[in-house]
Amino acid sequence: MYMSEMSPNSDPSRSVAQAREDFPSLLEAAESGTETIITRRGRPVAVLGPVSLRRGRERTSLDSLIGSGAGLWGDARSHVREQRDEW
Repeated sequence: MYMSEMSPNSDPSRSVAQAREDFPSLLEAAESGTETIITRRGRPVAVLGPVSLRRGRERTSLDSLIGSGAGLWGDARSHVREQRDEW
């Protein structure tokens, strides 16, 4: 089934098996701006869509979180010492 054969109001999701079968048309749809949700056993697991939609989203690096939890649990060394002393 090609995207041109689908009605505009058709479901934008496909099972894994359907996606394998329709992959060329799903790539065409992605090139034209359409996102398709890929499901496994009825649960959404992936999205196939245009790269241009992803590039516009801001990517957040996890590097900014390094050390952000320091001091949240007090002095970790003393806590570890207490735990060791119990044994």
